[in-house]
Amino acid sequence: MRRGCSKRMAGVPEWPSAYRGLWERGGSADRWSTGVMMMDDVRAELAGVLGISPEGVRTHMEQCSRRIHFYPAVRKLTERRHVPQAIVTINPDIFSQMVDPAYSLESRFDVIVTLWEHRTRDKGALCEVARRRLGGDLSPQECLLIDNTLECVRRWEARVGAAYHFRGEEALYRDFDKLLDSEGGSKFT
Repeated sequence: MRRGCSKRMAGVPEWPSAYRGLWERGGSADRWSTGVMMMDDVRAELAGVLGISPEGVRTHMEQCSRRIHFYPAVRKLTERRHVPQAIVTINPDIFSQMVDPAYSLESRFDVIVTLWEHRTRDKGALCEVARRRLGGDLSPQECLLIDNTLECVRRWEARVGAAYHFRGEEALYRDFDKLLDSEGGSKFT
């Protein structure tokens, strides 16, 4: 998935820098990601910084949430649905409130686990939540994490989970069948 909310807002040329500023300053974005702040709090903060209404911020966030570009080859793989699937994401509540509904992700995935709900950046711990919710009889070795962040891959592998370090959709598409057939899959990190 490629993000889309740093795009310009009509009539508000400062939007990209204000939105990026949330992430660069660390404070608000970190609290938002971990569920300490919610989207309404972020809307109010951005509205104050930009001198616009919180409703205008919400409208733009909704538009951005509908402009996310998913990797086409990866999307095709998920639609094959050979095995139970979960999304485990380090995202704030905007993912659950706007992105999930915009793309009907709940109808495409068996489980969605987000950082903001569980308040941990440990992807291994979030994967454990997903594993239990998929049906606790699955072993970590039977649960393949595909992630673009090597640290997240390593955290799941430390829990003896299978993992694949995503470095582009072409490589994943080429490797996917081998991932499902391999024992543990972790040789693909």
